[in-house]
Amino acid sequence: MKFSQDVRVKLSLVISIFGIGDAGFLAYQHFNYNPFECPAFGGCEIVTTSDYAVLFGIPTAFWGVVFYLGMSSLLLWYLLALNKTAIKLAIFGSFTGFIFSLYLVYLQIVVIGAICFYCMLSAATSTFLFLLLGVPFVIAKISSSDRLNKSDGTSNK
Repeated sequence: MKFSQDVRVKLSLVISIFGIGDAGFLAYQHFNYNPFECPAFGGCEIVTTSDYAVLFGIPTAFWGVVFYLGMSSLLLWYLLALNKTAIKLAIFGSFTGFIFSLYLVYLQIVVIGAICFYCMLSAATSTFLFLLLGVPFVIAKISSSDRLNKSDGTSNK
């Protein structure tokens, strides 16, 4: 199923707002030192109290709130003003969020040895953002490059 860019941006905005809630919940738990149960996997407290739960002295969950707020702001900016800079920054943000989420998932599974349901939910959220924003951009660039190569006779065949 192929969505228009406006539909993908609107879906991404909804997903970003969901991400704010998820990361906000984790940040709230961190700042209030609330031990909490995972609805699945059972490793929330282990992951959120590990050495990797803080980056540059700031809880990783708070960085997540900042990321999702930034993505929401960029997507709103694009929707309200059709600003190309905003969508380019959102596409770049979706890529960096996806890569950082892969790193955090690696830490949970390989290094910490526990899985936090809410952390995985955030990883899924950033993955959906990348699938909606970053992947179509890459596909469009590849298609555009192929069309240019065919028109000037420099095809890779």
